[in-house]
Amino acid sequence: MREGLTWRPLTRSDAQTSADVGRPDGSRIEPWSEATDEEFRLVRNEAYRENWGSVPMPVELWKNKVTNQTFRPSVSFLLRDAGGAAAGVLVTMNWEADTEATGVRDAHFMVIGTLPEHRKQGVASALLGHALRAAVDQGYDRALLSVDSANSSGAFGIFERAGFAATMRYVRWALEA
Repeated sequence: MREGLTWRPLTRSDAQTSADVGRPDGSRIEPWSEATDEEFRLVRNEAYRENWGSVPMPVELWKNKVTNQTFRPSVSFLLRDAGGAAAGVLVTMNWEADTEATGVRDAHFMVIGTLPEHRKQGVASALLGHALRAAVDQGYDRALLSVDSANSSGAFGIFERAGFAATMRYVRWALEA
């Protein structure tokens, strides 16, 4: 066997808001709405196109896996560029049963995606800063996310700069032929 894909769960457990992160010039951040749901899905699909094991989510799968009972629209955001086009998304989920069992209310940042042509411009950092402030304002105790350790977009560094720390390491093992 050989080590294959490695995932790192990251946690930001303090209840402090992130440092004020700027946004790309002329951009604006707006919350999820029924009217923007399709843009969220399309941005996610394009942003994740090159991620290992990721496939485009058709509408029904998006509804089943993302905008379901764990989805938190008030902590989910779309960043638009100066021209008004969608550039990135952040989708948050929360499992109430986990909160009841642990006494800790987690904001799980399950989808964080930036369109390739908008990468390295601060889109993900702006979305993270905005979502962290919203989570604190809405009474969440900590924020969680996970990232492929080999992610080529630099996501791990973005998350560390936002105050997240790795808590574990998961390895998917592969059989050698």
